[in-house]
Amino acid sequence: MDEPITAMLFFPDVNPVKDEVLAYLNGLADATDRLRIESYDRLQSPRLAERYEVFDDGTLVFVRGDQSQRMVVGTDLRQTRSTLRTLDRQVQANLLPLLRGYRKVYLTTGHGELNDSSGAGLSEGAPLGRVEVLSEILRFLSYEVVDLGLGDGLGQDVPADAAMVMVLGPRRPFFEAEMASLERFLARGGALLLALDPEGTFTMGPLEQRLGVRYVATPLADEQRHLQQRGDLSDRRLIITNNFTSHESVTSLARAPTNTVVLLVSPGYLDTVEGAAATRRFVVSSLQTTFADLSGDYRFDDPSEQQQPYKLVAAVEGEVAAASNPLVTEPGPMRALVFASSSLFADAVLASIAPNAMLVGDGIKWLGREETFAGATESEADVPIVHTKAENIAWFYATIIGAPMLVLGGGLLGVYRRRHRRGLRS
Repeated sequence: MDEPITAMLFFPDVNPVKDEVLAYLNGLADATDRLRIESYDRLQSPRLAERYEVFDDGTLVFVRGDQSQRMVVGTDLRQTRSTLRTLDRQVQANLLPLLRGYRKVYLTTGHGELNDSSGAGLSEGAPLGRVEVLSEILRFLSYEVVDLGLGDGLGQDVPADAAMVMVLGPRRPFFEAEMASLERFLARGGALLLALDPEGTFTMGPLEQRLGVRYVATPLADEQRHLQQRGDLSDRRLIITNNFTSHESVTSLARAPTNTVVLLVSPGYLDTVEGAAATRRFVVSSLQTTFADLSGDYRFDDPSEQQQPYKLVAAVEGEVAAASNPLVTEPGPMRALVFASSSLFADAVLASIAPNAMLVGDGIKWLGREETFAGATESEADVPIVHTKAENIAWFYATIIGAPMLVLGGGLLGVYRRRHRRGLRS
């Protein structure tokens, strides 16, 4: 964002809605030196209004170079309450295309991923296996979502226009050529989101050494602190945690109240691979009462089981040497997020648990090197707008995915739970 953005307010000189919008924009300007604010009366500046196609008072125009984005707020405070409640959302939707245009994120397919339309995902017809909410978040953040499988060229290379690649819950291993494509992508500074599950036969292979992270496919459980859904032992696999570090990929959660938790359904956990050149940070961990359920009985009763905070999300960054892979010739900086559960990205979980959406949204921004915007958006339940109130960030994410912050009720995770129990028995 080298060239500054100018925010033009076309309002009458004295107007309560203008005061609210101006206060909000001043808060943004205080956080960056690249936002300029200008106020105009539409009737007194007719040429400028015509240039930016401003036909109504209460219009906000963002300008960067020869590009502009326009949004109508209104001037009547009573009639603009709904607009002001989602002002953060609308402003960011207008700013991102100006900052860097639309970018492409590729979701791998053909390995039983959540987004795999081949039927190898969670369960046939199970809504939890879809990623429509994630796609909506990506579109809001100005990303175009594209599938990437063997037939789309993954075995040759990741497309040059890829800003990010996501691998969401693969159930089967990648071909060696596909894994080599991901390595080359990371070596030239790519961004990778990798979400894994205890089930299936997928392995990280050479990505372990490159990222410095190993996935342990033993599911976690917690006898004391978990989401209560069915009232039986299987609830103990519904892991909740508020154990977040202060990292750009979890900005919103780190600033949120201490009782803000995310949900992971039957996750495994992550471990460190020594000797890797990448800089890694484990940004989300489980609670102290969590244990690796080695016996698979949901009980902390095996002498080899241990209660401790298990690593759930890793943020990886840096330049990695490519000597171990002759296909990778020019190593460069890269970013990656590794999740110990893909349930975070499934529709039913992502649409129901707003903190999960906060985690996903900030993670995408960090991977896209746009962490400046992480944690800065919100939506108020009523005017006036008060900027940077962390407890209201969740409402923003609940708004952008078009769903309220729901309480997980009966049957919402039923398909997930049946799937995990079948996997444990097998």
